[in-house]
Amino acid sequence: MAKLREKMVGLVPEYILNMDEAGLFYQLAPTYSYALEVDAKETRGAELKRAKARVTLVICVNATGTFKSIAVLGKAAQPVCFRGHTDLPVRYYSRKKRWMDSTVYAKWLADLSEDWGAFASRRGFHIMDNASGHDASATDNRFDIDWLPPNTTARF
Repeated sequence: MAKLREKMVGLVPEYILNMDEAGLFYQLAPTYSYALEVDAKETRGAELKRAKARVTLVICVNATGTFKSIAVLGKAAQPVCFRGHTDLPVRYYSRKKRWMDSTVYAKWLADLSEDWGAFASRRGFHIMDNASGHDASATDNRFDIDWLPPNTTARF
């Protein structure tokens, strides 16, 4: 971590980027609910199965918050909800398991590079976690990519 912090000394915060992924379970029912005591017998029933329908959000932001890139990884190759829409505010990638792998990462990095080129003319310093789907060999001419050491994502 000390080496990474040394590399960032003197950098303008606007040119420091970080990316993270999050799973969004969009059909997940609440685990607890409130009911009146008189209605408790009627509201009890078989326990709901936990819905596993999810998408993965990929969020990349610079340190000042002036640059944001959001991507969604879903299962459908062409989701019905996107039909007829060509100017979506997010990038969409399809993958059966809905987690990032090296091919989706390469596409995402190319799209991020395009977005960054429209935002700034300077190279960015991109901090990445060491998840298995992120291809450490991938490079880009608009970013200096540096990787967090193992098990330090939450401590940074």
